[in-house]
Parts: sequence; structure tokens; C-alpha cells
Amino acid sequence: IQHLSAPEDALALAKILRERGELDGALRVAEYGLTLEGYKAALADWLCDLAVGVGRPALALWAAQVGFHSTPSLERYLRVRELAGGEWPKLQQELLAFLRQPSSRTQAQVGVFLHEGLLDDAIAAVDRDGTYTQIEQVMDAVLECRPDWVMRTALQQADRIIEPGQARHYHHAVDWLRRARDAYRAAGRIAEWQAYLRDLRARHGRKYKLMGLLDEL
Repeated sequence: IQHLSAPEDALALAKILRERGELDGALRVAEYGLTLEGYKAALADWLCDLAVGVGRPALALWAAQVGFHSTPSLERYLRVRELAGGEWPKLQQELLAFLRQPSSRTQAQVGVFLHEGLLDDAIAAVDRDGTYTQIEQVMDAVLECRPDWVMRTALQQADRIIEPGQARHYHHAVDWLRRARDAYRAAGRIAEWQAYLRDLRARHGRKYKLMGLLDEL
């Protein structure tokens, strides 16, 4: 243990000990490894599973929490919930507070916030640092209850392609426009959508490839 310098080293040693049937040693090494600096998620997941298997629920819960804080994900969030028992309400608030930090991974934020129905948190996450796929995922989830955000965001994404005339990406622009259209419909504002579409055609009528794709809408 004194010679271990990283969680990866602890995981490698703990696996060898487990293969030899030395479970107590494997647990000790893995538990110590989670106190070292470095990437801890793989070791935490491994220790969590082993601790559950040998009847060490408190250790399993601690390892699950370490894994989540190291590399948060919906799967690790649900693992903590599964093991927390009566501690879950308190732990849930701690995990959500951790996820709301701007430095948290956007994919984990989106997955957990949507799972918990925290739609505004999910929107804030992708507004701050979302990929196209993540933005689309949130749009699909909030279409009926946050149509204004979907409209605004989808039209902004489409404009970034259409205005500079990025013809090879027009099909992506139309995908964004399709989501905007669905949001206008969900809000009962289809007349506004039709007016927007007419204006778009008037402003970009010479972009013939785009005009043809707009016919799909």
C-alpha cells in the first residue's frame, strides 16, 4: 500500500488479490486507492461491486459516491440511490448540488436532470456548454412545457448555418427548424411559425438548395 501512487495501480493490485482469494486485502488496497489523486471512477465502480458482494454496504455506498464525484453519470447517480436507503434524500441533494457546478460534465447533468424532471437545470446546462446532440436531447424532453426556449434556441442554431450560407449544412438547419416548428405548434402559435417561414423565404430566396429543403417543412 505504501508504494501505491495512483488509483489505477491500486485497482491492478486489488484485482490480483481478489483472483487469489485474498478479499480482505483486495478491499483494503482498493479503499486506500480511492484516497489517492487521479482518475478514481473505475476503481470506485470495482470496489462498489465487490463490497456489495461481500456484504459491506457502507463501503459500497462510499465507493459509489467517490465514483460519482470522480466522473459523474446517470448510471453512477442511480447506483448511489440504490445503495443509499434512508440516506438518499440528503445524498440526493448533495449530488444535485455537485452537478449544478459549472465544471460538471454536461452529459451527466443532462442525464440526471432530465431523469429527475429538473428541466430548467437541464436547459441551463446545455445553454452553458451543450453539444448539438445534448441540446437536441433536452429540446425533445421539454418541447411541451418549455416551447419558448425550444423555439428561441432552435432558431438561433438554424440562423448560425443559414445566415453565412453554409450550404453543406443546410440539412442540419432544417432539422433545427423542424424542432422550432414543433415548438410553435405545441404553444398554439402556428401562425407565428408560418410568418417566420415566409420571412425566411423572402430573405434567403436565392439560396436554392435551402429553398428546396424548406419544402419539407
